[in-house]
Amino acid sequence: RSQGHCNNLIASIRRCGCRLPIRVIPYGGSRAVLDGNWDGVEHLSMADFPADGLTFLKEIQARIPQCSPGHLRRFLCWFGEFDEFLYSDNDVVALMNWEELFPFLEFHDLVHADYEFTTRGRFNLREPQRFAELMGPDSVESAFTAGHFLCRRSSRHPADLLAGLDWMEAHRELHIWHDQTLLHVALVLGKWRALNLCKPPHNWASSWAGDYKDVLELVRTIQVAHRPISHMHYSGGVGNGTRPIDELLWSNLAPEERNRKQLRALMGQALGFQAMG
Repeated sequence: RSQGHCNNLIASIRRCGCRLPIRVIPYGGSRAVLDGNWDGVEHLSMADFPADGLTFLKEIQARIPQCSPGHLRRFLCWFGEFDEFLYSDNDVVALMNWEELFPFLEFHDLVHADYEFTTRGRFNLREPQRFAELMGPDSVESAFTAGHFLCRRSSRHPADLLAGLDWMEAHRELHIWHDQTLLHVALVLGKWRALNLCKPPHNWASSWAGDYKDVLELVRTIQVAHRPISHMHYSGGVGNGTRPIDELLWSNLAPEERNRKQLRALMGQALGFQAMG
């Protein structure tokens, strides 16, 4: 499924007009088979990253054993070939030309577009009130979704991330141990200049698929409410193929294959397989 999502993500990026180079970071396990018709797309191996990046990854994997090693490989972006990069999980569909997002990095270290700030930290923190007392009144709302963000990397960012990990180890009772929490803590401690396009004055619409019933609601949000949506993220088990909004996950497929996938998903739902999983 991840391989299918990856191919669909790349197809959506290119269909939206974005010609920027794309690098696929290995998650682990079998190597994904990518459509060979795309220009500027490369599937990296771990050997493509420098020794200091692999050492950094090894350290955080040892110190956050609760998190999947594949999830932690997103931090290799700070050791890749690009000074400015956009990281995206596989279960994302581009809805605009992502080249248009990079100018926002001119005055910011990190740019994102999500409604994580409305969750009051429940996906990162066990004690958000205590976190706010220690880190500042706006620290809880500075959380962002680790599955899609732009960054202008700095030589100090790896040190900020390790300092964030030190803080997490010193306050184990306050937070949930995963990669998104580490990014949140590092951003707050390091005082990264962050911009959330879903907050005023930009007021972009939510990028989480769970906030939409179907594609019509998505179109109405963009055209009638005039609120941009940079991408659609199917995190949290949303994209199982049985909801109308899931259509976007298969937009790169021919109609016959798309119908077969939807039939299998609907049959699985009717038989209770998805509920059991």
